[in-house]
Amino acid sequence: MRILLVEDNLAEGRFMREILQEKLARRLILRHVQRLAEAFGTLADQTFDVVLLDLTLPDSQGLASVDRLLADYPQLPIVVLTNMNDDALAVAAVRHGAQDYLMKRQVNADVLVRSISYAIERQQAADALQAANENLEQRVAERTAELAAANQQLKQEILERQQLEAQFLRAQRLESLGTLSAGIAHDMNNILTPILAVSQLLPLKLPQLDANMLRLLQVMEDSAHRGAALVKQILAFARGVEGNRTTVKVDELLTEVTQILQQTLPKTIQIAVDCRDDLEPVYGDVTQLHQVLMNLSVNARDAMPHGGKLQITAEMQTLDSTTAQMHIEAKPGLYIVIGVKDTGMGMSPEVLDRIFDPFFTTKAMGQGTGLGLSAVLGIVNSHGGFIDAQSEVVRGTSFRLFLPAYQVAAGVIEHDDDFPPGHQEVVLVVDDEAAVRESTKATLESYNYFVLVAASGTEAVNLCQRYPDRIDFMLIDLMMPELDGFDTLAQLQHWRSDTPAIAMSGVNSAGLAQRTEVSGFARFLGKPFTTQMLLQALEEQRKLLRQRELNDAVAASPAATHPAVAVAKAAWAAKNVQKTTDQMYH
Repeated sequence: MRILLVEDNLAEGRFMREILQEKLARRLILRHVQRLAEAFGTLADQTFDVVLLDLTLPDSQGLASVDRLLADYPQLPIVVLTNMNDDALAVAAVRHGAQDYLMKRQVNADVLVRSISYAIERQQAADALQAANENLEQRVAERTAELAAANQQLKQEILERQQLEAQFLRAQRLESLGTLSAGIAHDMNNILTPILAVSQLLPLKLPQLDANMLRLLQVMEDSAHRGAALVKQILAFARGVEGNRTTVKVDELLTEVTQILQQTLPKTIQIAVDCRDDLEPVYGDVTQLHQVLMNLSVNARDAMPHGGKLQITAEMQTLDSTTAQMHIEAKPGLYIVIGVKDTGMGMSPEVLDRIFDPFFTTKAMGQGTGLGLSAVLGIVNSHGGFIDAQSEVVRGTSFRLFLPAYQVAAGVIEHDDDFPPGHQEVVLVVDDEAAVRESTKATLESYNYFVLVAASGTEAVNLCQRYPDRIDFMLIDLMMPELDGFDTLAQLQHWRSDTPAIAMSGVNSAGLAQRTEVSGFARFLGKPFTTQMLLQALEEQRKLLRQRELNDAVAASPAATHPAVAVAKAAWAAKNVQKTTDQMYH
């Protein structure tokens, strides 16, 4: 039996040795030290079955000695020795982790050996219990992980099915709109051309026009310009192009729409606008959003032939995960909610279920194409939003448009097309140079990205393990100690094999750039790089990723042989050609 005796009194130390040798004889291996520091040094070199610890040492007093030993050796049995007959101290010693407490003046060979044996047995039992608990926790964790994996797989399968269904519906809409787009564009341009020409010509021909008439002509000209822009976007919208996205202030959008409605709607319709002053902006195509509100307002007008009230509202609303699950297109987060409500005839539940179907209309022949609400839904969905429609016969109809708020952090600046901003994606920046990490982080955060930084490949792997589903892009320096950029990417791909990774290096050689390509990097970015180069590199990967996801969905869809799919593929091919010649934009 290996025993470590920590006792500064040499006489008491000899006494303990004698009674232990009397009882254990050759089975005893005893090491005697006089200070706690010596005990730590001895324990670092040798293993012991038990420690006999005096509480009054030159370099440690009381139960602090127990705490210090167990902090480094939590599974080491300790028997406390003291000259004090104090029951409270005995209880406290056990609570601090000691296995037993002995009064020195009451110690004999039998008592000491029995106490040592019991201490070892109790520690062994405690160790066995801890091992059993850890084993049980591990088994529970494994079962829980299996259930979580099964749930995640089911969730992914459901999501994929929804995406395929949405893709098929989109292909159907493309087929319908593709057939009509050429004729619509031709006819609309023929209508808009004289309107635009006359609105610009009249002020020159009739200089005596008063300010009110000039304002009406300006409204006409602005509307004609907007209509012409819509015609140009019909084909692009039908094929899924996002249009010209920028930061849109909702209050200004509603003010503009309201001015037009006040000039065009019958006086029997009362227009009420309620818009909060502190609304976050949205990120979208202002022309398309303008068209959404005009379409809904015109439908409201048609539903109130004898007059009524048109109410337009705008507010902010945060959706939690539970609420978001009620809408397939919704995700948790902050939304701008634009409401368009009328007091018209309303719709039955059967009609309400079909209002977004292409070519479905309740209007008389020649009064509508049935594409208005289909276009509204398509535009809102393309902006990452969704629509909640409610209606009751005789009481009216309400549309609520949920558009994701575009929250720009403090310090984020406005951008043009040469500096495309992010969409709050998470970028992992891996570089051993602190200055590069911090400057890149500050730049990306100013352009609406979230950034994780790692000073080494190992740290990057740890971050990826901690956030396996949160990282959207990776920027990895190639020349790092320990794990270089290539080895780092190889390890990261175990968790994020589909995440675009951009290689960074100050060695701008053709051979290195070629090696990055065959190693799995999406592209090479040489140092030093400008803000524009960095942002456009990320924008390029975002667009390639979006196109790849669409192509995969089309290829896997049962609708892959549908004629409309050919229209979609042709549109995306045209978009690729355009991207190689035009400046990238959002």
